[in-house]
Amino acid sequence: MFSLYIGSAKEWIQDASGGSFQVFPVFYKKDGKFFELRFSTDLPPLDDVEIYFRWWRYLVRIPVSARLRTTILNFMLFKHLIQDNSFDCYSFACEYSQVPQHDRHDLLSHWSLRPLRWRHLRIGNVVFLFSRPAKDALHFHHASIYLGFGRYLSVWGKGGQFEVATLADMKRDFGARGAFLATPR
Repeated sequence: MFSLYIGSAKEWIQDASGGSFQVFPVFYKKDGKFFELRFSTDLPPLDDVEIYFRWWRYLVRIPVSARLRTTILNFMLFKHLIQDNSFDCYSFACEYSQVPQHDRHDLLSHWSLRPLRWRHLRIGNVVFLFSRPAKDALHFHHASIYLGFGRYLSVWGKGGQFEVATLADMKRDFGARGAFLATPR
């Protein structure tokens, strides 16, 4: 079992493009010890995935769907530490949602969008961040998957690694103004 643990203290990272982002570190456990996932090559067997995070004094297991488990395992097996610049947050969201890979400028023909409302947000929802640089135009910034408890999982940048952040931190760090639920068409 590949167990991921979301740290409770945020840290600043820098992606390949030089952007700074505040995220929760992600760790995995092997032989009773914790290791940060971001730069690790000596991983435990990748046969199944579970995700935990600390909520107050409790260790909470996040329910992970079969689809998200498969997407995480595929990423860890084929993209982790590879620096594949063709794979980014949008590619991860497409793979998770079983949407064919395509140019993100054509995203509205593949996704239905509606403004994010907390009462509609469920674990496993895909969330896109946008801004409006011009009237009636949307500028895409980031894609993530909601894990629950205010945490979002994503691949950060082109060829990036798994990161977990809050919506407020992502909006600030990416310069996004709006968040939308994205559903495949």
